[in-house]
Amino acid sequence: ENAADVLAVEPQPGETIVAVCRLEEIGSSGVTGTIRFTQDGDSVTVEGEVSGLEPGKHGFHVHQEGDLSDKETGKSAGGHFNPTRQEHGRPGERQRHIGDLGNIQVNDDGVAEVNMTDDVISLSGEHSIVGKALVIHAKEDKFTQPSGDAGDRVAFGLIEKE
Repeated sequence: ENAADVLAVEPQPGETIVAVCRLEEIGSSGVTGTIRFTQDGDSVTVEGEVSGLEPGKHGFHVHQEGDLSDKETGKSAGGHFNPTRQEHGRPGERQRHIGDLGNIQVNDDGVAEVNMTDDVISLSGEHSIVGKALVIHAKEDKFTQPSGDAGDRVAFGLIEKE
């Protein structure tokens, strides 16, 4: 069976699916962290910690390619994961890129404690984020078109089933 068949497996009723993303710095940003995705039913809980960021809000998006080869700019991860060809939007909105997870809030110590639930992303099926890249941006996602003006990519990681 090929990789697409493995990724497209639908969960059985009551089955929990877990994926993890270990973030690595892009360039010499010093930004790292680990994010866990847990799907139970139709919603996915996103939990973890990101450190090494400036205090404030930072764009937090799933990008279309799981390619982490460009360690200088992160451009190998491609654009936002948007298989439904929607405009950029906020979490909680139905009209958005599947990969639009908004912003994470970084405290004065440079750490973001991530804890959110989303019912647009999935860890299985046609729009699975498994095998895609999670990207942290240098600036706040302002929800402008086409991709939020969140600035440079400062960390990324591959979302993998655990």
